[in-house]
Amino acid sequence: MLVLKIVTNFTSTHTLRKYPGDFARPDGHNWQVEVSVCSIVQSEQ
Repeated sequence: MLVLKIVTNFTSTHTLRKYPGDFARPDGHNWQVEVSVCSIVQSEQ
């Protein structure tokens, strides 16, 4: 079986425009994404 796994991180920022209070200012988040794909390898005959 073959397994390919990729793990990466990224940062995103958003604002809530026209929203009163502290939520109107930019707010950032850090994310981690993990993707795995697996496949069964069959031998050629």
